[in-house]
Amino acid sequence: MGHPKFARPKYDTPTHPWKKARIEEEHALKEQFGLKKIGGMKEIWKGKSKLRRWRQNAMKLIGRVDTSEGHFSREKDDLVESLYRRGLLGDGATLDDILLLTVEHVLSRRLQSQVYYCGLATSMRQARQLVIHG
Repeated sequence: MGHPKFARPKYDTPTHPWKKARIEEEHALKEQFGLKKIGGMKEIWKGKSKLRRWRQNAMKLIGRVDTSEGHFSREKDDLVESLYRRGLLGDGATLDDILLLTVEHVLSRRLQSQVYYCGLATSMRQARQLVIHG
């Protein structure tokens, strides 16, 4: 159960810490989305962990034989509706659309990215500064 005072991390760290391809990919994402210079990797790992959980749930529901009625139907609708409300899926999306999501989709729905996309900031770093300092 864990102790209520000590929260668990919301992300999983990579299995191997020094793989060059993964590090280069994360640095590119860090630059693209204007993440923190120190600790920005944790934000990427959080996005990847969220995406991994959603994909696992979708694969579990796809693997069920009969998801057209009962509990699994409700669970499927809840998952799709949750991702629709977050702006990750379009209207009328299916479980297969969840499997097509990438970490870029998740990072683009952050408040910092939305401030930049709406034109309130000239760069992602300025958007981050506006979100933090107002």
